[in-house]
Amino acid sequence: MLIFFALLLAASPTSKRVCRTLEKCAAQCSAPKGSAEACFAEGQLQRVKSAKRAPDAAAARAAYAAGCEKGHARACVEHYELNRHGWGGMIDLDAAARSAQRACELGSAAGCAAIAETKLNAVGTAHDPVGGRIFAAQARAGLEKDCKSGDALSCWFVGIFGQMRLYPEALETSGFAAAAKALAPRCENDDAWACSLLGLQYELGWGVGVDLTKGVALSRRSCDLGDGAACNVVANDYANERGVAKDGPLALRYAKLGCDAGSQWACNSVCWWLTRSNGVEKDEAAARLACEKAERLLSAACELGQGSSCWAQAHLNKERFIADAKVERVQSLFAVAAEETRVTCGLRQSWSCQLLAWMHWNGDGVPVDWELAVDFERRACEAGLGAACATIAGRFEAGDAAEVSPARAKAFHLKACALGTTASCGRAQALEVKADETVVPVRCEGGQRASWSAPQRCCHPGQAWSGKDGRCRGTPRCAAGFVVRGETCIDAVKLRDEDFAAKLEQANKLLPWVEDENVRKQQGAQAEAIALEAVKLKPSDLRGYQALASALTLQDRRYAALEAYQAGLKEVAPEDVPKLQENIAQQREHIAFMEETERAILAAKNSPGYTRSPEYCGVAKIYDPWCAANGYAMPSLLPGEDPSDPKRRGPSMGDVVAAALREQREQQQRGGAPSFEMPSAGGQTLGTGAISATPVGNCQPCETVDCGAQIAACKATTHGQRACYEAAACVCECHRRNGGCGTSISFLERCIANNRANAARLVGSGTAVDTRQVTPPPAAPPAPQRDCAAAYKNCMAGSGGCAGQACAAPAEDPCVLNPGGPVCRCWRQREACERQ
Repeated sequence: MLIFFALLLAASPTSKRVCRTLEKCAAQCSAPKGSAEACFAEGQLQRVKSAKRAPDAAAARAAYAAGCEKGHARACVEHYELNRHGWGGMIDLDAAARSAQRACELGSAAGCAAIAETKLNAVGTAHDPVGGRIFAAQARAGLEKDCKSGDALSCWFVGIFGQMRLYPEALETSGFAAAAKALAPRCENDDAWACSLLGLQYELGWGVGVDLTKGVALSRRSCDLGDGAACNVVANDYANERGVAKDGPLALRYAKLGCDAGSQWACNSVCWWLTRSNGVEKDEAAARLACEKAERLLSAACELGQGSSCWAQAHLNKERFIADAKVERVQSLFAVAAEETRVTCGLRQSWSCQLLAWMHWNGDGVPVDWELAVDFERRACEAGLGAACATIAGRFEAGDAAEVSPARAKAFHLKACALGTTASCGRAQALEVKADETVVPVRCEGGQRASWSAPQRCCHPGQAWSGKDGRCRGTPRCAAGFVVRGETCIDAVKLRDEDFAAKLEQANKLLPWVEDENVRKQQGAQAEAIALEAVKLKPSDLRGYQALASALTLQDRRYAALEAYQAGLKEVAPEDVPKLQENIAQQREHIAFMEETERAILAAKNSPGYTRSPEYCGVAKIYDPWCAANGYAMPSLLPGEDPSDPKRRGPSMGDVVAAALREQREQQQRGGAPSFEMPSAGGQTLGTGAISATPVGNCQPCETVDCGAQIAACKATTHGQRACYEAAACVCECHRRNGGCGTSISFLERCIANNRANAARLVGSGTAVDTRQVTPPPAAPPAPQRDCAAAYKNCMAGSGGCAGQACAAPAEDPCVLNPGGPVCRCWRQREACERQ
């Protein structure tokens, strides 16, 4: 895994001791009224080697704990550091935070600085950057004073806070240089914290020149003395070939030592390497244990607001290293990581900036943003991370998210080399720069801007110029009035118009009439979905409603098409209203014509001699799909025939229908009974009339067999129409199953629905009684009122109205089923009579 920045260990200034030997100090510390100074002195002696014994970190930790409890501020600081980094026992961040708090309360500047660190880096306490700044400012004067007297830890804090720009920048170099000078003799005496901290300085070049070989040796020495965090540093040095030859098994050994000491980063490294193999043999059982331990330790740190721990925990779950990993959990962890690391990156913590760069490259918890990703890489480089400098140098070499610039690539390689990235040293020498480059930022328009990595190229925010591809790459953040389309920003109005035109074209290609009903309805449904999308894009455009209405009509949904037109009246531009009103009138005429056409077709098929046979097909008056499907010749049009073609087989279907309509009207004018009556027509007289008007031919079994019982029940009823409604619904259902029997499927579906609804209503209302089941009780004489059934029938026959009569309403308004039919017109005429 990666090397993380916060390896803070404490040195102590030379102080006057109350005891000179370990035995006397231990005795005085453990006495009933033991001396806090003696406890501190014992801890100091336990930490370093002598001629007779090796350092004992566990005993030092216990002595510091006793001294801190007795009120020794410096003992509290030392106890903080040992718990913070796991020297002399497991890492214990909670105990570290409590010791720092106690030290600050006792007046120690290093203790207050430790509190600042806990708050800035979420060490055993919640992330609190504001509080961290306050405590760092409070400790500054004391830290500078103690640093001048040779206190290594105070010097280290001065350098760290200078690096974060919490202190003047000049204090960064002076603080780290003084810290290295004070740490060297302590490390020679096998003080683990001194070796660990000094090793980190040599690896990163803080206050000293970068010397990876020396840095690794010092970190390895600290690890051998029990520092768990230092073990993780050594493990990553072997894994990433930093100062030593790459050695996977040795890297794993040091990572396991760090994990055993309680380092979440060491456990995380073990988890990854044993699962994905990093030069070592995979071990699923050991990997599972390491992953679970890493997840627990990372989770505890993440809950306190340590962004880097949240990021690592999210990756463990994303890679399914954790058994109960969930997508929602991963996204939540990445979001927290982005929020917290953005703050610590602002404090010049290099790895936080690098993590933010990775998150913006991959879209982990944040939007994919190439511009920000490259910028965060630059900030990580400026904060002293050599790997980030090398990455940026490579971008300028290849033109990857940057302009091709050998001069700038060489400059970043040199910086990476100075920070210890040895591969960049050779690369910088190999690059040939012919002349100095003069970089003049261009002036951009249209919401675009130039970035530091491509000052002569304009890209939208969120994008970076790719010299390799010769264009801006990444998802743009568009200005107001523009929308994202791929990797560019397009004017929203223009894009909407283009999308509308494209969808309108798609819908219109599906609207031509086809004879096959199934294909026609399927195409209509597809056209309807596309037309709806078009209407949503431009509600004010009349053409969208026209396409939608046509698609609905294609599916035989005539009234829905009418509603589509009517909905457009509220949205279209004023100049388009007259045209839309014309469309509405045409649709109403179309509905009336289609209803009359269906009746005419049924009337024609009710004529004597109608049978489906080759002979019938030869003399049929209208086009019959059954004849065409069986290959029998017909005089009317077949699919694909041109009505104007003189060689066509016979009169068109329109001609036949028009003739049937004329015949029907003439018969009505002569006073004859209508040749067809819709199933719900006639109100109380429904039932027998509807049944007797049903088609015959191949559907004859519907009347005689399938629905024989219902028809007999209807004919036996003296009053009450429930049985008749049920019979009519049965016949229509039977015809629908048989393919329509010459009637449109939509007509039959309405017939079924209305008659079933009427039957259910009469059964529940109690207003109709079937004499076969119940004898009606005597009722009070009705109020004087004339039944208008006869007048209503006369209206249907075209022989007049019902002026002056009080008409009783039938069971159902016939206009619900057929607003444009003759039954509805007579019904409206009756209503007008009643108002007179």
